[in-house]
Amino acid sequence: MTTAIEDFKIALYREHLEEASALYDLRHALLVEPDREWRSLHDFEERLEAHLDALVIGGALALQVCAERMREGDAGELFASVCVCCRQKDRALFGTVWRDFDASDPEKARAVTEALRFEFPDEWAGAAEQAITRADPHRLSMLAALAAHRRLPLGTPLAARLNQDEAVASASVQALGFMPGAETAALLRKCLGSTEAGVRAAALRGLLLQGDEQSLRQCYLHAQAEDWPHVAMGLGGDRQAAAILRQEIEGGRATRNTIVALGLLGDLSTVRALTTVLSSEELGGVAADALHWITGAALYEDVFIPEPVDESELFEREREVWLETGEPPRRLDGRPFGSEVHRLSRDQAAWHQWLSGHAAEFDGDVRYRRGQPYSPRQLLDCLILPVAALEWRQLAYQELVIRYGCTAPFDAENYVVDQLARLRQIAGWVRDNEARFEASRGAFHLMAAR
Repeated sequence: MTTAIEDFKIALYREHLEEASALYDLRHALLVEPDREWRSLHDFEERLEAHLDALVIGGALALQVCAERMREGDAGELFASVCVCCRQKDRALFGTVWRDFDASDPEKARAVTEALRFEFPDEWAGAAEQAITRADPHRLSMLAALAAHRRLPLGTPLAARLNQDEAVASASVQALGFMPGAETAALLRKCLGSTEAGVRAAALRGLLLQGDEQSLRQCYLHAQAEDWPHVAMGLGGDRQAAAILRQEIEGGRATRNTIVALGLLGDLSTVRALTTVLSSEELGGVAADALHWITGAALYEDVFIPEPVDESELFEREREVWLETGEPPRRLDGRPFGSEVHRLSRDQAAWHQWLSGHAAEFDGDVRYRRGQPYSPRQLLDCLILPVAALEWRQLAYQELVIRYGCTAPFDAENYVVDQLARLRQIAGWVRDNEARFEASRGAFHLMAAR
């Protein structure tokens, strides 16, 4: 029978978990906001940390409440509870959670994976190796993500397990790229023959992260019929890769992967082709991002984005008007519902004018990143930029690994304090190594001087 003070504490710990869950969800929403300064997440992360710290201080009773919410709570409560469990190093409790939670639920799988990435105790590495041998496919992907993120020496057992499975997840395959070794490289090459395009793409990127130039070149022919090699070509390709991808645009076959790859390559010969898809509803936004990533042009526009009409939420009269005329409901001021958005311009004429006016500033034999010749320093600047989309920051780090052999780890989804620490390491690596690449500054070299 609990006492009044225990009841009070239990209610308090539940409240801490609820607040932590809300902050977990908010952080995820802010991570993908395109105009959000990534450092601004620090305040929310500090608040989340305060709730986790309170639960750790709460000891056994708080851990008991966490155990309850692991079973019954939402994904955010599961995340917070697993974090506390790891900090308390309660291996028995975590073993129960690991066995019982629904790993097929994407939100809960993400919550547990992130908690492990941030809080996994080093002394549990042996248990993780054992878990790899018997994990189901969902849990295996989670263990692969953990091993890659924490650089755990689990490449050999992970490769052995994946070799046994007929179907492997692309997330597991890509994680192998951060675990170099003969076994992982052999498995990645095997996965290039998978029937799943996502697995092939992940395998090719993993091989690039391990420095395998030949596998990429062998995929150039595939890139003219399918888009799964395209992002890898952007990460590690040469001028031939840029020509192949440009032809995909000119032939009307470009996909989002094609556009992202061209933004990474920074070849000026592709810029005009990129402007031709600015008017595309599907590709216009990423084309503007790619052009900015190459040229650094700050061409922005303010546009009104109407809110999509949900017919089920309309009043009867509004529905009648919508069905008869196609006119959406309007606010009291007569304007349709929606929001003003500040974004990179998708006006082809504006881009042509800017490119013509700044042509003398660029050299056609040099590749560019944000208006400057491509170099390790420019890639570091991409990671430091106050505002840059999560995807582009992640890719900039992978370029540092693939093009220049940077050994410092980094993840743009980490807490801000962790990112800043990693960025200091990368800045030190760039300072110590950039002179080795001065002769090839901005040139089309694949994994130069590694």
